[in-house]
Amino acid sequence: MIVLVDAFNLIYKFPELEECMARGELESAMDGLLARLQKTKAAYANPPKRGPGRSSGVPVKKKGGRRDRELILHVFFDGKRKRGDESKRLKFAGMDLYYSHDMSADHLIMEFIKRDATPGDLLVVSTDKKIQDFARIHRCRRQSSEEFAEWMNALTHAGDAHDGHGDSDAESPGSDLSPDEVAYWEDMFREGDRR
Repeated sequence: MIVLVDAFNLIYKFPELEECMARGELESAMDGLLARLQKTKAAYANPPKRGPGRSSGVPVKKKGGRRDRELILHVFFDGKRKRGDESKRLKFAGMDLYYSHDMSADHLIMEFIKRDATPGDLLVVSTDKKIQDFARIHRCRRQSSEEFAEWMNALTHAGDAHDGHGDSDAESPGSDLSPDEVAYWEDMFREGDRR
């Protein structure tokens, strides 16, 4: 599954990352998001035998190809990676990272969508109305940052609970989801795939 992530839009859906932003710790917030995405990518590749699996909570087309078995993440940041860094595109932990410099991340996301041969295979994660509308016009699958954050939490915490490596004292948003709440979100995402 190919996912385009509006990074700063998603950062604000995780309270501890939002706190980093409020304290002016931009790099810590960015690194924290990348760590969460990396954990999600690993959990997607190795879903637990029980609980939320690969498709739980995210609209997925069942084609069976590599693009569907693997979580391919393209993460778009506004601005530069850090002061003085002129990198515009990097690979990190199997993810493609894009930095907009003087443009907006929204612009880079829309350019990516326009250039993709099969935009219907893309899942665009953003709560930005302009991005959501652009993705809809190009027939991309869409998901709000809030919904994607919930899915990330459900997927990564389900893996923790089943592999015995979870930290029950860890504070993380969504870690207190009940099985009924997870089922609710799974149903919501399945409905979103039918749109």
